[in-house]
Amino acid sequence: MQQALGHLSFSMLLAGEDHTTVDDKGRILLPKSIRVALGESFVMRIGRLGCLEAMHEDVFTSAWREIEQYSQHSDARREYAALFFSLSYKHVKPDSTGRCVIPPAAREQCRLLDVEAVIRPAGDVVEIWNAEEYEIYKADKRGYNREFRDMLESYRREMVEEGKL
Repeated sequence: MQQALGHLSFSMLLAGEDHTTVDDKGRILLPKSIRVALGESFVMRIGRLGCLEAMHEDVFTSAWREIEQYSQHSDARREYAALFFSLSYKHVKPDSTGRCVIPPAAREQCRLLDVEAVIRPAGDVVEIWNAEEYEIYKADKRGYNREFRDMLESYRREMVEEGKL
């Protein structure tokens, strides 16, 4: 029996840090437990920390539902939504061996090509880090990718201040 947790079931929660590699073609083998929780088709996106994130399509849809509650005439909402979607890649599917191809723009921005990678689950999202970048992040969690994080938060704060529809 699955226990409901908001829009997620217990089986969809992601847990268990792991290490893997991204090959020279941008393919990554996610642990089976992660692939099962993500579903047959899932979303990859460049997250606010600058790492790659993978999430179940329901999690992605839920995030959009939150954004769409705000006026589409709001510049802040439009910028926030544009960043949300331009950094997202839908319908990612593992191949028959369980490997997933990281979209080219995402692998370049997240430095995920022919490298060691850290898989760091965070409940409803799994972070995929270049192992070297992850060590830099751990050394300065508050400062890492700060400019981008501040920009996103600024758009989000403006959107919220302008109010819901």
